[in-house]
Amino acid sequence: MHATYADGTNAGPTDWTPFQEFNRAFSPDYPNGTIILTPESLKTLRDGEPATPVFHFYSGSTVTYQFTKSGSSVTGTAA
Repeated sequence: MHATYADGTNAGPTDWTPFQEFNRAFSPDYPNGTIILTPESLKTLRDGEPATPVFHFYSGSTVTYQFTKSGSSVTGTAA
């Protein structure tokens, strides 16, 4: 996964690169077919600024999302 803000800066706990660490920023939930953003990742989001993560899969496909933190709530949609 790589994640950035609209201004091009990096979003996530690893702030020196847009590419975020597997199992530190996100992890798969294979039984449910979902991806979980870790509490550490959510904690580092800037309040009120949309972040755009792009998930890269071994198949070569990608999925782009946009999520925004507002206080202790995070909402998101597929872009």
